This record gives sequence, structure tokens and C-alpha cells, in this order.
Amino acid sequence: MDNQQSSLASNEYQRRSAEPSEDIGGNETSRSEGSDSKPKLHQSEIDMSTSRQDYDDLVESHEATVEENQYLLAWVTQTREELESTQQRNNELEQELQACKDDLFKMQPRARVSDSDIAQAYDNLHEQISNWMEGEIARFEAGFCRKNGHLPNFFHHGDSWVAKEILSAYPTFGGECFIRFVTQYLLQDMVFADDILLLGLDEADTALLRRIERSLDKSKPPRESRQKLFDQVIIPAVNLANTMQTSATKYKFVPTMKEVSPFKTYTLTQEDLLRSKVIDVTTAKTLKVDSPVESNGKGEIGEQILLLAPALYRQDSEYSSLLLVKKVVLVKLDKPLCKRR
Repeated sequence: MDNQQSSLASNEYQRRSAEPSEDIGGNETSRSEGSDSKPKLHQSEIDMSTSRQDYDDLVESHEATVEENQYLLAWVTQTREELESTQQRNNELEQELQACKDDLFKMQPRARVSDSDIAQAYDNLHEQISNWMEGEIARFEAGFCRKNGHLPNFFHHGDSWVAKEILSAYPTFGGECFIRFVTQYLLQDMVFADDILLLGLDEADTALLRRIERSLDKSKPPRESRQKLFDQVIIPAVNLANTMQTSATKYKFVPTMKEVSPFKTYTLTQEDLLRSKVIDVTTAKTLKVDSPVESNGKGEIGEQILLLAPALYRQDSEYSSLLLVKKVVLVKLDKPLCKRR
């Protein structure tokens, strides 16, 4: 028994004695594996260092990008403000340019019309009024009287002895003169007044015709007569007024129809023949400067009983003017015209 145990122990010892070589080999293997891990660790450190460098580069690049974006944003904001300022300045310059154009346009000399053209047009207007009256008054009177049994309101004299005397003594010529006065009064008030601007002839003519038609509604003249009044009187008057307004020259009427009462008399002297176109109510003749009229010791030859048309002056300055067309007046002479010797 003891021998068997000794033999077993000897065998175990031998077996274990053989194992150290294996342990030594195993230790060598561990040492070999440890030496292999060092390069790996070093490579990891290198990779980590590279990654950190890449990270730092990315951070630096990001910060540079942010800084650049902030710069660009500031530049865009400044550029937008400059653009808005430029646009505002551009609008101001456009307004200034338009103002300069307007000033230049105003400074351009307007169409200059000769004095003779203006005077001729005004004289022609007088003729047009006379021609219209000659062709229409008789028919107008007859038609109105047949319908109403009395003369129209144009011939109403009211309480004026002057009008009553004229219409009683000269029913035909006196009536024509009063209609001529009324026509000129309406033209002065509706066409030649300073506060009337004829910006468009068609519209102004239409409005003017309506106003005059309303003025004539009380007398109810035939439509044909009103059309002739429009064609023969109103159109020439509007054309003349438009020419005067667009001319570089300033004109004025003296006296205006509102300044002279149709129911008052004014003393007429020999000198007035130089400044006026005088029509004798008795003979219906137009007096000339050398007409054989007699005056009293004061140089008076009669009375002005009605202004038929005002004089037309060219206004050169506040204190200087030039007579272009004489005023037309109806007079009653103190003594009849003398015969020429």
C-alpha cells in the first residue's frame, strides 16, 4: 500500500515537473502578446491626437465661418440701408428734376401774338355780335311777342328814365343796343373774367353755352337762334379769350362792363372822340374824330348813355398800357350833327 502511494506520488511529481516548460512557454506567449499591444496603443494615441487636431481644425473653421457670416450679415445690413438711402435720394432727385423741368417750362417764352391780331379779333367779335343781332333780333322779338304779348325782359327798363327814354324814342335801335350791352356783359362775366381759365375749349364751350342758355331761358328764344349765338358770338369770344390767356402779353378791358351802370349817363367831351368809338343814338351813325359836332363852352358834346363794349389795352407794366381797341359807346348829342360844309 505504501509502495503504491509512493509510486503515485512519484508519477505526479514527474508530471508536474514536465508542466513548467509549458508554463514558461505560456509566459513567453503573454510577454509576446504584451509587446504586440504597445504599437497598438501608440497608434491609438496617434489616432486620438489626429482626431483632436481635426476637431480643433473644425472648431477653428467653424469659428472662422461664423465670423465671416457675421461680417457678411453686417455688410448686407449696411448695403440694404445704403440702398434704401439711395432710393430715397433718387426719389428726391426725381422730384427736384421734375421741379426743374416745370421751372424751365414756365421760363419758356409763350406764344407771342401781335397786337394787330388781338385787335383784329376783338373788332371781329364786335362785328359778329352786330351780325347776329341784325339776323336774329327782329325774328326773336316777333316770336316772343306772339307768344307772350310783350317784349322780352331784355327790354325791361325798370325805374330808369334813361332806359325808358331810349326804348320809347328808339324802340328798334335802342333794343338792339341793350341786347348788345347784355351780350358783352355776359361775355365779360363768363369768358373774359380773370378768374376763368379756358383749359379745354370743348368743355368750356359746352359749359358756357349751358350758362348762357340758362340766362336765356326766361325769354325762350328758338333753338336755332341759340345755336347761331353759339357759333357766331360765343365761339369767337372763347377763341379770343384763350389766345389772350396763352399769350406772353397781358391784356385788360377798360372799363369792365360791371364798372359802368347801364342806367346812368356820363358826360361826353370832344376829346372822348379820340379814345372812343361813338355811336349817335338818334341817327345810329358812328362818329369820327372830325365829325361836325358842336360842343358847349366846356367842350361837352353830349351824354354817354350806354357802354356797348369796353376798350382793350395791352398792359406793359403796372403804370404803362397801350390802347389797342377803343371802347364803343352809345351817346345822345346835345345838338344834332351839323352838315359838312
